[in-house]
Amino acid sequence: MAHYLGQEGYGMWLLGMSILTYLAIVDMGLTFSATRFLAVAVGSGDQQRQAAVIAVSGRYFHIMGWTVTLGSLSVLWLIPWLLPGKSHVWDLMLAILFCGVTLSLRFHFRMPGLLLRAHVRYDLQAWASIIRVVAQTTAMCLVLFRDGGLLGVGLVHGLGDCLELALQAAFARRLRIPVYAPAADDDRLAELRKDLFHYTRDMLLNSVGNTFRTQVGPMVIGKLRGAAEVSIYSVSTRILGILHDVTNAMFGGIVLTAFGQLHGAEDKKRLNREFNRVTTITAGFGAWAVGGLVLFGDAFIHRWLGDSFAPSYTILLLLAVPHAFSIMQYPAYNLLFTIGGQRGLLWLGFIGGLVTGVLSLLFGRAWGTQGVAMALATEGLISSVIGVPLLLHHYCKIQPLRYLVVSILWPGLKALILPVFCAWLLRSQIVPDYGKLVLCGVAYSLAFALSGPWLLMDAEGRRLISRTFTSR
Repeated sequence: MAHYLGQEGYGMWLLGMSILTYLAIVDMGLTFSATRFLAVAVGSGDQQRQAAVIAVSGRYFHIMGWTVTLGSLSVLWLIPWLLPGKSHVWDLMLAILFCGVTLSLRFHFRMPGLLLRAHVRYDLQAWASIIRVVAQTTAMCLVLFRDGGLLGVGLVHGLGDCLELALQAAFARRLRIPVYAPAADDDRLAELRKDLFHYTRDMLLNSVGNTFRTQVGPMVIGKLRGAAEVSIYSVSTRILGILHDVTNAMFGGIVLTAFGQLHGAEDKKRLNREFNRVTTITAGFGAWAVGGLVLFGDAFIHRWLGDSFAPSYTILLLLAVPHAFSIMQYPAYNLLFTIGGQRGLLWLGFIGGLVTGVLSLLFGRAWGTQGVAMALATEGLISSVIGVPLLLHHYCKIQPLRYLVVSILWPGLKALILPVFCAWLLRSQIVPDYGKLVLCGVAYSLAFALSGPWLLMDAEGRRLISRTFTSR
């Protein structure tokens, strides 16, 4: 998209999607809450409870859907204000309107997806997502090759969402859906409604905080510096976002489940031991991963997007350290959620999001795109280096300074020694060439793979890795 829409066109598209992200806040965490309550009802085999959850949440999802539709119409006036005098503004407005309508359809037809999750049919949900991605990517390429512009991109994006919803609905028909319909005046509905929204309150804090943290920046940049600068800023944040997704897949749900089992067994001593072990490994991985982006990012961005996107590397450097600290502390987030300290973590995210929004306005006016990145980096560094350790001290009695030095910084430094030395030896090969970048990346990764088990794991961890690779 960056190649075919150009710097300004791609920035306009990203700005439009940022505006729509604010409308998604109307979910208020109900999707997460309804999935949890529905899964519990399915597990217990209570058909009436399942029907009640479907009835209550379904009604509110319809209300949210209509709210998003009206919101999509209301926010269109923001586009001429954010991008005065720009060409293709009407195309962007139509694209936002169409994508807003499809976003509202995601609320109206959310129940099939929730049913698949509640019945643990993540395989069917994954297939719906995979088919959508393949079809959407293929159609997007065709539209871009034929110079379909912003309107064509918006149509393909929205139709792809509709395809996924249709597939989820078809797959959900295989499930056993309760036919019981609770009466509107059923007292159990009022009680369930209260429980659902009590559980969503904390999730709403997280949603609002994340939205302000990630979406205020593009809007400030678009207004102050133009759409082209939005694409410069977003390239780096998207690369770091992918790294967060990878880290969450490796150290997110699996670690949370393991911590939950130990906490449920009331084995506090083993829980603390496993937390320290996993934190050491995650800290080493985070330092290595972000270090790789710093070492190879400049050459990669030049080869991928060209010289016009070179300032994206400066944004990447500004955000590297805060994101490294965030990634290195994934086990801390899991531990806090396990022992019931999630409210403190969610409030930290909510306040951090508001602070990021205010700082983005102030720093953006003073230093432009780099100022917005500095605002995000400042809040991220404070939250990760001060906020999270203090929460661990409050809930787990872990000493903040010792935790930062012994469990985070020291493993991270150890993990970087051999990979950075390897990159230094190959520094002449780190150039804007995919072949050479792949070879350097492989060497950098091998250096971490060979040294990591000895520097980050104890004997028991190394034996586990050995058994994993030698078992048949």
